[in-house]
Amino acid sequence: MRPNASDSSRVPTQVHVEIDGRAHPAEALELTGHRAAIRSPHAFTLASSVRLVLDWANGESTSLPAVVCATSPSGLDHLAHVELTGVDGAWEPFLAFVGPAVATS
Repeated sequence: MRPNASDSSRVPTQVHVEIDGRAHPAEALELTGHRAAIRSPHAFTLASSVRLVLDWANGESTSLPAVVCATSPSGLDHLAHVELTGVDGAWEPFLAFVGPAVATS
């Protein structure tokens, strides 16, 4: 994710992915309003449901339910491309974060 250098409060402070109800550390390599590329030590299963969770500096959290569309190894980690199916929780910081990227694509 490319943070907006002018306002670091709009960048998630922590990211994890929930797979089968368990939280695993993750890095969102790309994040738009409708898809994401995620790297995690935990393997992803094609066509499975996952939840990407973004924590914000103000204590709020955004939960993004998603479906895994593609997977591949990435060194010792695993990479997944997911299609986001919703936005739960704090949607305003999420929209402020992805808005500039969506506007330029």
